Amino acid sequence: MKEIDGDLEIIVNDTYIPEISVNKEYAQQILKQSIDKKSAVRYIKSKLLAAENFVRALYMRRETLLKITDELIKQQSAFFREGKKVLEPMTYEDVSKRINRDVSTICRVVNNYYIETPLGVYLMKWFFTSKVGDISSQLIKKEIQKIVDAENKKKPLSDQKIVNILNEQGIEISLRAVTKYRNQMGISASRLRKEHL
Repeated sequence: MKEIDGDLEIIVNDTYIPEISVNKEYAQQILKQSIDKKSAVRYIKSKLLAAENFVRALYMRRETLLKITDELIKQQSAFFREGKKVLEPMTYEDVSKRINRDVSTICRVVNNYYIETPLGVYLMKWFFTSKVGDISSQLIKKEIQKIVDAENKKKPLSDQKIVNILNEQGIEISLRAVTKYRNQMGISASRLRKEHL
């Protein structure tokens, strides 16, 4: 993705995908050497059909990738210009409805592709978040990290105290959710974060 004249443009790097074609000479060689011509023709037709389906699947994957990327730009345009503080909640289900593809298809595609943005390179699945109300889990994790970084290391904050601080900031969240996010971020429980100075 590049910003061109103030607009975000998608540029797909698919130079590594080879051109696929059927070797007709190979098909003719099979026919020549075959004793049972009908079986050989059936075999060649089945292989041609499989090759066509494979090529079609490659192009469908590319088209799906473009649609997902286009949706990313629409939903996260503020993020691409201003940074993580404005990351919008976006789920696989949201994008699935908008681009008319199965959720499982979207999951498979975004798990394997990276996107280069004006802010750096990201695995595409990074943009897909769960929601707590209207706030993305990425933003909540960022706030939890800030709270933990600023805590008194002699008296680390419990998960309940982190919940209270987030609630004061207008982020309604459960104790269970804070514990889950803290664990996902690799932050130890308060008793293990305590520093004995």
